Amino acid sequence: MADSPASAADSTADADPSTPDPTAPAAGSSASTAEVPRNPLTDHFGDLMAVLPRISQFSKTLDRGELVDRALADTGVALDRPSMSVLSSLSMAGEPLRDGEIARRMNVSGPQVTRLVHDLERRRLARRVSDPEDGRARLVELTEAGSDAATAYVRSILGAIGGALTDWSADDLRTLGTLLSRLIDDLNAYARRDVEGPAAPDDDRPR
Repeated sequence: MADSPASAADSTADADPSTPDPTAPAAGSSASTAEVPRNPLTDHFGDLMAVLPRISQFSKTLDRGELVDRALADTGVALDRPSMSVLSSLSMAGEPLRDGEIARRMNVSGPQVTRLVHDLERRRLARRVSDPEDGRARLVELTEAGSDAATAYVRSILGAIGGALTDWSADDLRTLGTLLSRLIDDLNAYARRDVEGPAAPDDDRPR
């Protein structure tokens, strides 16, 4: 029996390799395009990845605006940023501090603070006093000139930032302060844990 026209057409299509397969995806379709690999960090740190660029922009904005340099000039004393950080740390503490505590607040090494304090002593901006709780230890406190310089510096910084945040509500300002403090404390704690290692569980501690 002769093949029907439809059967003949089908066999011809099967025999001709140039005939396109109607079930195959068209060239350039999404099915034939390789998928862009997903950043694995996005699944775990998506929100953080969105915040980090803003933190970087915040830092660059302060530097671009020369906020710190203007504040240093307002003190009337020729000081670099690290030296002023020592004075402002003491000023905000409101009491004498040990070198180690100043270093912790500045997030720098103890020897660096010792060198800075020595220079500030030489310039009569800070002085060492006895620790009333430990006669062998020494504390660092501001002189009157050092206190005046630190006050002028902090006032200039706060004045500039306060001017930019005039339209912020009191609640927003409190939230900003709380979250910034928490961020800095947690980052510092994590950095110390990374260097010192995690604390041993209670059961593993020597008795």
